[in-house]
Amino acid sequence: MDTQKLVAAWRAKLNGQTSKEVGQQKIHEACLWIYRWGFSTPSIIDSLSGAKSRGFSARLVSKGLLKSTLCPSYGGVKHAPAKVLTLTRPGIEVVEARADSKIVPYHDAIPFHQIVHDVLVQTITLEKIKTQQIKYFTARENRESRNQPGQKIPDAVWLIKGNIYAFELELSAKRSRELDTTCAGLINLVTNQNINGIIIYSPSDAIINRYKESLKIGNKIDFWKRQGTRWVTESTITVPDNFLSKIIFKKIEL
Repeated sequence: MDTQKLVAAWRAKLNGQTSKEVGQQKIHEACLWIYRWGFSTPSIIDSLSGAKSRGFSARLVSKGLLKSTLCPSYGGVKHAPAKVLTLTRPGIEVVEARADSKIVPYHDAIPFHQIVHDVLVQTITLEKIKTQQIKYFTARENRESRNQPGQKIPDAVWLIKGNIYAFELELSAKRSRELDTTCAGLINLVTNQNINGIIIYSPSDAIINRYKESLKIGNKIDFWKRQGTRWVTESTITVPDNFLSKIIFKKIEL
């Protein structure tokens, strides 16, 4: 094959884009991912870029678009990342220069207290994007409803084949009031917030079974409120018919 044919084949592979344009698009996608989630990790950003070898995220750090911060729990907490990536001012500008008016303003607070959970949520969401071509919304993008009673902010929202699913990753068991609050929030997502279903991932059979037991048809679930130094029951709701059929449980290995 001669040089002209090689160039033509390469450009066709890039869908009409030059290699520079493809590179700029990958940079934008990486910065947008971090903008939407608040932070990410080198392995996630490298995977997002589609690069066969690592180093893409490191180049964005060297370009001054990303800031790398050491994770204090690395080495002491299983699955904790070595480094966490946030956007610098130039990285923010890469996103905001192409943003519409609906974009949620960026802040770079890193939730180190739940870093493993949040990294896994991103990792699982990216895997779904690659396998099912889903669209998604992050918890940051849905946080405006946090202060409304009974409304839960899912770890992510997935749009799959026209249906909207709230995604939850459960790594630790919830009990008593905390379990009630979560279950009531899940019911509210389906009954009042146009969510078609719930997808719950967990590495624990016990956690999955506790949800199944709590969300049986006809069970009463309490809403709680703080009264002075105590928590008291404010009201109760009943688990609707067939609610469990709207939940997809998936056991995962960590």
